Amino acid sequence: MGEISSFRLIGKTSAYQTKFYPNTELKNFQNRWTPEEASIFAWYDASDISTITESAGIVSQVDDKSDNGFHLNVLTANKVAPKTGVETLNNLNVLTWDLPAQVLENNSFAYDQNSNGLYLAVIFKCNINNQQDFIIAGTENSGPGNRMSVRRNGNLSSIQILGGSGAGSNNSLTTPQNTANEGEDLLLVVKFNGSNSTIRIDGEIENSGNIGTNPFSSLNVGANESELAPINGYIAELVFFEDSSVQEKMEGYLAHKWGTSNNLPVSHPYKYQPRYFI
Repeated sequence: MGEISSFRLIGKTSAYQTKFYPNTELKNFQNRWTPEEASIFAWYDASDISTITESAGIVSQVDDKSDNGFHLNVLTANKVAPKTGVETLNNLNVLTWDLPAQVLENNSFAYDQNSNGLYLAVIFKCNINNQQDFIIAGTENSGPGNRMSVRRNGNLSSIQILGGSGAGSNNSLTTPQNTANEGEDLLLVVKFNGSNSTIRIDGEIENSGNIGTNPFSSLNVGANESELAPINGYIAELVFFEDSSVQEKMEGYLAHKWGTSNNLPVSHPYKYQPRYFI
């Protein structure tokens, strides 16, 4: 009997390959892993221009690529959306924030993160060392104890979750100084889950702790709960998901797609697996 020199699997192959051939290059496998194979809650992808409605480069809607329909618009008076077609990362379109009144919003977005963990994976860059660059906010109340948001703290060059439990003071979770520097493309994965929350930057855990019990009751992208303190830079892709087992796969997908895989640690299981994703 002769030896089998190659083979081809039909259908979804990534799970099979991970289990039985974890160290092989995927040139013999037809399919690649994408967020569609995870439990996605919301997904915004600037490289997929078919999901972006714009006029003269100003966005009016970004479609949610999940099945939940949490499309992003501008809902607040005197605010404007980010721009599209201005900048690229790894030759792919990104959404640009370069004005003080920019934001994208969805007021139907809701999730009880204290009961069930919600993960956020995002590729972004801040061009200016603002005091605070808000990436997302999950409530409409910026009062102490009422928040659930993520920002880049320009004073410390770090990532910070501002949470709470409905009253009193904020529950803050902050990464060490100089873990999120100005002008760097950053791959951030945040786990929102009460006292079991974590912040990962470029594939490494930078902090863990308690962010409080506040649920998500809305979503602002690129600004805080009051549609203020926007980032100055860009957001490439933003994925909310519920499956804890795919954090590293999500990092691998985003890093290889957007060209930041060199920032992953050598120990990351997908640092050297570009063909798993692209």
